[in-house]
Amino acid sequence: MFANPSMKAASPSVTLLQRRARALIDALPGAIAGDAAALHRARVASRRLREALPVAGAAASGGAQRKVRKLARRLTRALGTVRELDVTLQILEERAEADDGHGSAIDRARGMVRVERERRRSDMLRRLSQINPDKLQRRLASFTAEVAAADNDAWRRALAARLAHRARRLQQAIARAGAIYFPARLHVVRIAAKQLRYTLELAAEAGLTEVRPLVSRVKRAQTTLGQLQDLQVVLRQVDAASAEPGLEPAARAGLARLAQTIEEDSRRAHGRYLRWAPRLAAVCATTRRQIVPSLAAAGRHRALLMNGPKRSAYQKRHA
Repeated sequence: MFANPSMKAASPSVTLLQRRARALIDALPGAIAGDAAALHRARVASRRLREALPVAGAAASGGAQRKVRKLARRLTRALGTVRELDVTLQILEERAEADDGHGSAIDRARGMVRVERERRRSDMLRRLSQINPDKLQRRLASFTAEVAAADNDAWRRALAARLAHRARRLQQAIARAGAIYFPARLHVVRIAAKQLRYTLELAAEAGLTEVRPLVSRVKRAQTTLGQLQDLQVVLRQVDAASAEPGLEPAARAGLARLAQTIEEDSRRAHGRYLRWAPRLAAVCATTRRQIVPSLAAAGRHRALLMNGPKRSAYQKRHA
């Protein structure tokens, strides 16, 4: 789809770009059909592609890159809100199965979430209908060809600069979040951690093996940060249900108790985050002090080639 038989062996930048483009194109049909797992894959693939574009296209013209980034950003936004409510429904269903005395309150919240999910799904399908998959593939193919024609070492310098920026941003977000439970600040930490992870994955797939443990640490911290975010989304839906006009006092009281339980779970998840925060900050420091200089050094070029006979296990898993 994106390869040109007349091209020479793909450069690292082309290979990174092709993998992410294929992942997005493959996930789109299921996402459009409403499959929850495909929705998640497509959204993640769009984010990974957006992180790779300025790196892979460092030596290409800005116009082609801007067009692809614009389409990928539109896809991310279109796919995002439905996925959020899928997770909310899953959490509420798990709590209903636990039978913890919040049954009627959970049923009311679930009903509202389902209605909102259908509304957002209609909006998602409307947005996706405005994105032509064939046009996306053509732009990706054209951009990939331009990247291949401009094959040089610029991608590695761009990756080093992007890693430095992402690591610095996460360090700042962790420091600003501090030890007090502020959901909005933790949300910024979560986004910054996700972006650093996707950029570290680029370095890992390019053969910089010392990056792999850092990716694993960020992923583990992301799990806790993701749980915090999911609980906040559920809490917003419960609050919305309790604010419904004409709600009987018993139902309102049940929703208040459910909200308190979710808040307590959020506090416990925040405690887990606090145990992870120093390790997450250490990943940022290692990235800036060790990984970035390694990438920026001209002597690393041969060690970063992805298509040689000694491909790493990490590269094979992500092929």
